[in-house]
Amino acid sequence: MTSFLLVALICANAWADPDHQHSADCPHSQAQAPVAPPPVVGQTPWAGIPLAELPALGLSEPQLDAHRSAWRAPLPEGGFVRLIFFPDDRQAKTGFAFEKLSASTRSLPAMDWPHSPDRDIQAVGDAMGMVILRDGNLVLVVRDHRERAGELTQALQAAMVTQAPEAPPIERDLGSRVARWDSCGRLLEP
Repeated sequence: MTSFLLVALICANAWADPDHQHSADCPHSQAQAPVAPPPVVGQTPWAGIPLAELPALGLSEPQLDAHRSAWRAPLPEGGFVRLIFFPDDRQAKTGFAFEKLSASTRSLPAMDWPHSPDRDIQAVGDAMGMVILRDGNLVLVVRDHRERAGELTQALQAAMVTQAPEAPPIERDLGSRVARWDSCGRLLEP
């Protein structure tokens, strides 16, 4: 009961003033320092998958993430694909571990991924309804209700490019800032 009350109080406090903007003199901001991203160590072999290629792969319009270099696209017959770009392999390994833990309430078994034996690959899933794949610095999460996640993951992996195709940035006004992405869905600095 005490845990429930504590959670309720925290939630009530968070909802109490939805317009609160956390100015520099706000007590919530005191003693908080900006956190620098981890230093880039190692390779960054992939730029991603060109967004223009997604319809040919059977994906719907991607939803671009305004906070990190990632996108999510629904599958027409149920499910989704999410691609997350990391600046290096080391950070992608951490991201892969997080995706494994958060993707399912059940444990996903490790998979052999023979489709790219010469690349730095990690894969878990069942090749039917769910695959989580790390190829170098990219992490793909594929949940397919048609139970062809393995086939779709192979096609997405084959579409990975080392350089984003030349194209004007994609821009969206978010109110407080304008978010910009390159042609592979990587978030550009404003």
